[in-house]
Amino acid sequence: RWLEDAKSPETRAFINDENSYTQRYLEQARIRPQIAGDLQNLEQVSTWTRPIQRGEDLFFTRRLSGEDQASIYVRQGWAGKDKRLIDPAQLSRNPNTSVELMDVSRDATLIAYGVREGGEDETTIHVYNIKTGKTLFDTLPRGIYWSLNFAPDGKGIYYSRTSQKGSLVFLHTLGTFSEEPDTLVFGHQFRGQDLGPNDLIESTVSDDGRYLVVTVEHGVPPTEEDIVYRDLTKPHSYFEVLTWGVQSRFSAIEDHGAWYVKTDYKAPNSCIMRADPGIMPDAWDMIVRAGPDPITDFRIVGGKLYVQRLRDVKPETAIYSLQGKLLGMLPLDGIGSVSTLRGRTTDRYGFYSFQSFIVPPIIYRLDTLTGKREVFAQTKVPFDSSQYQLIQVFYKSKDGARIPMFIAGKK
Repeated sequence: RWLEDAKSPETRAFINDENSYTQRYLEQARIRPQIAGDLQNLEQVSTWTRPIQRGEDLFFTRRLSGEDQASIYVRQGWAGKDKRLIDPAQLSRNPNTSVELMDVSRDATLIAYGVREGGEDETTIHVYNIKTGKTLFDTLPRGIYWSLNFAPDGKGIYYSRTSQKGSLVFLHTLGTFSEEPDTLVFGHQFRGQDLGPNDLIESTVSDDGRYLVVTVEHGVPPTEEDIVYRDLTKPHSYFEVLTWGVQSRFSAIEDHGAWYVKTDYKAPNSCIMRADPGIMPDAWDMIVRAGPDPITDFRIVGGKLYVQRLRDVKPETAIYSLQGKLLGMLPLDGIGSVSTLRGRTTDRYGFYSFQSFIVPPIIYRLDTLTGKREVFAQTKVPFDSSQYQLIQVFYKSKDGARIPMFIAGKK
């Protein structure tokens, strides 16, 4: 029990002795330098994140081989060169300082980014002007942010942040000083219902810029998710209800005035429906029915539905029309893990990543019009995937359950 006090002199002495013993052993292990070198070569590689597209510009983070942290870049045009915008090494001497790309304004002139010190949960938010190459004076204080989006006109930022009483949604107007309080948009209470610490509130701006959409998750993990929205084209408008008080989970995407919702309402494996605001889901139109494989996520890009399912613990993405007709499958490079498609309902192109036990991460750009895909970025690793194979087999357990297993090894 004395080891439970991590800061006591006895515990620190014990840990130091253990580390010294371990170090003496490792120093006499002759193969260790080779192992360490091999691991370093595998780890010290360049990595990318899926980009955010604004017009022809692509915004993403990239960590070069040998760097401690990723930087924020822009690529102007598909064939353009990568330009570094925010370098965490220039912000702090602490190698554990990292940056995160939060959002990009619709006119591609501003980016919002978070700065995190070490492994802490809290982030400080800054805004960078791409045209001037300078960071604005606007700073959102250190805290836990659940969501952040530029207002459609680029003059403000909607964000959700945790407070002692729960999470709240605010609007920060760019150019105002930190002493001026931001405008509370949503939180504390709605429709006579108190919202407290166990109610996680997130917000997003619809891709067409018309609506501010707020999702309230009740409980951890949530057993109920409510969705409300405000028409930003109408000054002083009130929040309207898409769904509220239904003991199920919902996530919504608005596209040209229609609401598409993933829900487990009367569908444990989830389904996709076209929702009518303010009425019960029983009256909504079914687009993609529930099946034996659970639906984990969905996106609308280029006028098509991209629905991700988990089949035998392998993610796969089916492509549907907005009327629910199956059009095909997202192409994959064998067995592996595929991300959801990143893109807006108004975009032609979407981006997704693929990787497996033997294939390093690859990010593709998908043309939703033609179905053609191109490599946006590929991690170069000193590992020859062609010498290995990955297969999936199934084992029947004693209770009759069919257990999927992966086997990776040399061919």
